[in-house]
Amino acid sequence: MFKYHKTLPLRVWESCLHLNPLVNQTLQMVVWEFVRFLSCVAKLPIEKSDVLDIYVHGSVTNYYWDKCSDVDVCIVMDLSRLRALLPGDEGVILRALKWAWKRTVFVSVFGRGVDITIIDKNDRNKVGPRYSLLRDCWIVAPVRISDKQLQQIRVATYKRYRVIMRQCRYILRYKKSHEFIDVYLNSLQQIRTNSMYQSPGQPITPMAMAFKMARNTRIFRKLRRRAKVLRSSCFRLD
Repeated sequence: MFKYHKTLPLRVWESCLHLNPLVNQTLQMVVWEFVRFLSCVAKLPIEKSDVLDIYVHGSVTNYYWDKCSDVDVCIVMDLSRLRALLPGDEGVILRALKWAWKRTVFVSVFGRGVDITIIDKNDRNKVGPRYSLLRDCWIVAPVRISDKQLQQIRVATYKRYRVIMRQCRYILRYKKSHEFIDVYLNSLQQIRTNSMYQSPGQPITPMAMAFKMARNTRIFRKLRRRAKVLRSSCFRLD
């Protein structure tokens, strides 16, 4: 079962009120370097002035973190010029460029990976508990849930977790195609994201926790590896 701690990750946070200043500075350096990459290397119509805020969010800003939790960083930007250039495709382009950039640099904070996302200024309220790096304060602080609520969530989480694991084992056992695996993993990720968006103030939902538990077993990694092998076989001569 997932753990529900009494404190936030100690090395990342000085206390539940303040982020470690060294972590803040490091993450800001990472973000500005990524923005420079988008502007100067990828030649997108993005400038520093388009960045309105930078948030830390996700597991490390809540009490359900674990040793595998990444440090999730969200860049709030004015994307109007980018959307005018790439109407409807800006999200795909930004994700592709993020992965291209991450291949050139390895970023970590006390052994934790760093994941960066970019959202439009109008979507900032979709992010749950979040800490502003630029203002060095909480925008939305995490709220601990009661023991009774936690027990209810644990029961529902375990049921969903068993379903996910059963589905994943079925896919592996019956050697489903890489198209099937891709669709399954993408839909599972979308369901998890939607469950968190439905209650952004308290993102500890049964679906989100079940996804986290299954991910920590590395079964998603096995599925992605299987899909990669199957996909690659189409382009290999033996």
